[in-house]
Amino acid sequence: LRRLSLGRNAIKKLEQLDIPQLEELWISYNKIDKLSGLDKLKNLKTLFMSNNNISNWGEIDKLANFCPELVEALFTNNPICNNLPEQEYRYMVLQRLPRLQKLDGSYVNPEEREEAEKRRGN
Repeated sequence: LRRLSLGRNAIKKLEQLDIPQLEELWISYNKIDKLSGLDKLKNLKTLFMSNNNISNWGEIDKLANFCPELVEALFTNNPICNNLPEQEYRYMVLQRLPRLQKLDGSYVNPEEREEAEKRRGN
């Protein structure tokens, strides 16, 4: 199993996702507010989780440890996106997930990466 699609299932909590070979997880349009259940997904490269309830930046921090191979993420329409100007939000995500190549459907450009890196160093 390399791709798992669980979108639009009113899921509130991720538990026991012990699928180390999983590369893509599609969990958009649920009610997820914590990412604790992703700790065994060491090979995850793509995480689509728009339209959930992620409101704490600590949850995004977890992804850096849980999913070191993550290169594409979709967080659109989570509370963490809605309280900041878009570019500021992108910097905040890239500070936490510096390996991302694509965020919310747009490629990360070199200037964004550089600015996020500067901010991470402060």
